[in-house]
This record gives sequence, structure tokens and C-alpha cells, in this order.
Amino acid sequence: MRWIPAALVMSAAAVAAGCGDEATPAPAAKATSQRAVKTNDYVASPTLTAGSAGQLFAIPGLGRFRASCKGEGRAEISYRASSASQLVTTEGGAASSNGWLDPGQSMAVGLGREIGPRVEWQVAVLSKGRIEVASAAFTVGTLPGSSGRGCLVSAKAEVTKRPR
Repeated sequence: MRWIPAALVMSAAAVAAGCGDEATPAPAAKATSQRAVKTNDYVASPTLTAGSAGQLFAIPGLGRFRASCKGEGRAEISYRASSASQLVTTEGGAASSNGWLDPGQSMAVGLGREIGPRVEWQVAVLSKGRIEVASAAFTVGTLPGSSGRGCLVSAKAEVTKRPR
């Protein structure tokens, strides 16, 4: 049996673990352990008659999502920012967009049979003291038994927060 010096074994283990040189600490591992990441889920599934609207969910520190039924399985999803400037991205529905919203500003996206039954949103707040991201998906369908005059909206959001 051949003996391998302990220093060589430890160096090989450090390289295999991705640590590299002992003089260069791995700050990412330490930083991650000190910063707690919190995740909250929000869900809503309202049934709306044509011409009506309802709140889907309000996310503390970010803003509010609402749905408006335009009739025949068509809806509009809107978002109003409530805090710091936010980067808002949408994908699906009538079009894709990317832009900044200041507190009190809003954005809306339509969805339905002709323009797509699903839209995804991502809202990000990157301020001095926090990083907060909400990823939300919305679908719309015709309300059963409504003769095509209502909407069934399904909504789910996941919010992840981490202090900087």
C-alpha cells in the first residue's frame, strides 16, 4: 500500500470541491449562508362575469394584481406597483414587454382565445436593502354555463425575497 501525503490529499479535495487555492476563500458559500431567502406563494381562481373585475392578490411591498373579464373567455390582467421602482416583464398574451414602473404606475396585458390563454409576469425590485422577485402565471378560460359571457381566471405567483 502506498501512502499519499495528507497535504496533497487535502489540496486534491479542495480542487474537487471547487475551492482552488487556500489563500482565496470562497465568498459565495459564506455569503449565501448568512442571507436568508424567503419564498411565499399566492394563488387565486376567481370566476368573473363579463364586464366585472376582481383582485387576484396583493403582494406586500410589491403591488396588486387584478383581473377584468372582457367577455367570451377574454380577460385583462393588470398590475399596479406599490413600492420602489420595479422592472416588469411579461411574456405571452397579446405581446411581450419589458419596462420600469414607479410606485402608483400600472401595466395591463390582455389574454384570451385569439391572443393566447396564458401570460407570465416577472416583477423585480432591486433596491439598496433588498432583492425581491415575483414570478406569476395567469390563464383564462370561458366560464362553464355562462354561454361564453364569463371568465374563469387562474393565477399563481411565487415571491422570493433576500436582503442584500
